[in-house]
Amino acid sequence: MLKLKKSKICLLGLGILIHSPVAGIVNMDSVHFKQNQLGLSGNVRLQASSNSGNTDSRNISFSNQLQWNSEQHINLLVLGYEYGEVNDERNRNKSFVHGRHVWHYSESFDVEFFVQAEENEFTRLSYRGLMGTGIRVPFAESENHLAYLGLGGFQEVEKITPPQGSNNEEVNRHNRWNVYLMSRYKLADRVKFSNTLYWQPRMDDSSDRRALFVSILDVMTTRQFSFQFSVESVFDSKPPDGVEKTDTQVKTGIAYSF
Repeated sequence: MLKLKKSKICLLGLGILIHSPVAGIVNMDSVHFKQNQLGLSGNVRLQASSNSGNTDSRNISFSNQLQWNSEQHINLLVLGYEYGEVNDERNRNKSFVHGRHVWHYSESFDVEFFVQAEENEFTRLSYRGLMGTGIRVPFAESENHLAYLGLGGFQEVEKITPPQGSNNEEVNRHNRWNVYLMSRYKLADRVKFSNTLYWQPRMDDSSDRRALFVSILDVMTTRQFSFQFSVESVFDSKPPDGVEKTDTQVKTGIAYSF
């Protein structure tokens, strides 16, 4: 029996925040069978930043991931929350929870089932819930390169907060395709680089589409510490009125493993 995978607490101390992502779409870098140890693993990430002077700002974000691996199944739970202020006025307030089950059906593909709920005050998203399924096809599973293609779909319900002066909450129900590509490279003995791209068009309206790109560079400095640099960019072709189509977030930080 393999030992339990070490959990990680990520202390993200240096944050370059341009915008914050609209959707809590989960990075699939850790969700695979071939190179994961069996049993329970997890990580906790905490990011905090502040500025004072001409502009006073504070920002804190927290996420927690729990994952249980067996020979044929992976169960994943992810929680996240972010809050921020500028000059004592709130400018970030969002949270999400994501659950996923992956069944290793055969050497050719895996079957996935997932649910998610999220909210984001500053994109006027008071609630988004979704449930879906799909398959995941590996096309690279070597020690130095791991890659998957995911194909599936989900049903979502969204509640959009009305603009000022209106009491009519907008409720949308849609079916979307869910396509993602995940690739991770081992560049050196202590350096890993991963990219994940999601594409989620509506099934009945291809002009209504969403995308997420996540890129992470992880450099292990010691057995316990590693340095991380990540870029996330989220695109929504039809956001609510007053919300930008593209949000981008850049982070640097350190991770401590035990």
